[in-house]
Amino acid sequence: MPRKISAVGVTPSVGALFGEKSLSDLGLDTEGVVNLGEEEPEEVLEVGSAEESEEEKPLTEGERETLDRLALTPHEQWGEELEQNNISPEEASRILDKVMSTGKYEETYKVGNMQFRLRTRSTVDADRTIEILQDQRPDLTGVFSHLIARINLASSLVFFAKDKFPHTAPTDENRTILDKEWRSRYRYCSSLPAPTFFMLSQVLQRFDQKVSLACDARSLENF
Repeated sequence: MPRKISAVGVTPSVGALFGEKSLSDLGLDTEGVVNLGEEEPEEVLEVGSAEESEEEKPLTEGERETLDRLALTPHEQWGEELEQNNISPEEASRILDKVMSTGKYEETYKVGNMQFRLRTRSTVDADRTIEILQDQRPDLTGVFSHLIARINLASSLVFFAKDKFPHTAPTDENRTILDKEWRSRYRYCSSLPAPTFFMLSQVLQRFDQKVSLACDARSLENF
């Protein structure tokens, strides 16, 4: 007579197959037999153990400086940059006030027995620079940098030794006059000895950096 199947698809237990008798009662060797009804406990590794974690490496000086700088406010970062460039907050404030009140800022420098003066450039000067670059289209970095230096020096030079140059205040209707004055200064800068030109260009870069920092929006405490 066939055995009745209690449930389709259900795997019968060992006891059901052998009439509820244990394997040892049937004379079978139970050594090495795994009880399917019980799971062996998994090995639990302790988090943070010496095998799993590495010791934290101390931060380098550069990394600490980077983290400290990220924690600064924009105004505090601006103050640090002033200090790095040997500019006091009072001097920066004076430069900003001059630019806001008169539209320009000038500084006089002395080299040897000669003096020269530089001034900030106007928006017309910036427009002219863009127009020249669009026309010339220098394709080499060295040519581009040299051209920019000559354009900016011609726009900023007020006097050199005994040679003085006019700078008419820009208006909506005097672009022709401004361009004529600029071309005169440009020809003068082109006639300078190369060492003198490069020296003036380096001083102008320093001058531009100082004015840029002084007029930086980060100088506002609530920026």
